[in-house]
Amino acid sequence: MSEEITAKLTLDAPTLLVGHRWYWKRAFLPGWLFWPACCLTLFSSIPLIKSGELWSCWPYWGFLGLFFVPSLMKWLAKIRLLQALKTSPKEIGYAFGENGVSYQAPGDPPSDKWSFLKESFATPDGGLIITVKRGYLWLPKTAFTSEADYKRFLDLLAAKTKHSKLG
Repeated sequence: MSEEITAKLTLDAPTLLVGHRWYWKRAFLPGWLFWPACCLTLFSSIPLIKSGELWSCWPYWGFLGLFFVPSLMKWLAKIRLLQALKTSPKEIGYAFGENGVSYQAPGDPPSDKWSFLKESFATPDGGLIITVKRGYLWLPKTAFTSEADYKRFLDLLAAKTKHSKLG
């Protein structure tokens, strides 16, 4: 495949928040694990409630607080993303080829080799590429000129990165 696959992404909140949602779905423990853990914590607090020691049991409150840390982190990352949108360029172009990814954006950022891209995921809404710890590229299906280009893009990701599907 010598022909490059191009994508053009408009940086707006609705588009990027979809990618943000998929990233956080992949980044943390499965969501179904949260509710059983909360229920077990609450059921284990019944003896503390009966004895009147619940309010003075700091390990219990610390443990319960740990369940809400991922939600707080997700919310703070969303706020940070929305703030970054105010100062970022409004449109970025990508060109995917055999050697890696090149960007068409103000300031001409350097291209990335495929070894820099750690993992990739196909979602029902687009492609999610994990670059570094807590970093990702989101490319919705609408960023590509045709469905055929999007399919070629997913095939290239599968060939060049550790690839799987989400959703």
